[in-house]
Amino acid sequence: MRYLVLDGMLGGTGAREKYESGYLNLQSLLLSESLIMDIQEWQSEYEQAKYSGYSDGAVINNLDERGLELAALLKKEMSEIKVEYYSDGILKRWIVD
Repeated sequence: MRYLVLDGMLGGTGAREKYESGYLNLQSLLLSESLIMDIQEWQSEYEQAKYSGYSDGAVINNLDERGLELAALLKKEMSEIKVEYYSDGILKRWIVD
């Protein structure tokens, strides 16, 4: 079973293997182009929030809601995997069913 984590960590790609080091090239996951673009855009926005020191809780909340939606889409497109979402802004994990 493959375990992926979607996160907005600084310098990441948005997706990584849970039990292996390093971020994944999103194109290697064979996702739809629209999902890849959405993850990349979300990742960029999360990085910007990090640069501001996660000072706006509402921004982090919105980014995490969107991240959870993207994680659910990732799970839908790759149904044979387990997906987890990690919020770098509030240091919390969710399992995505």
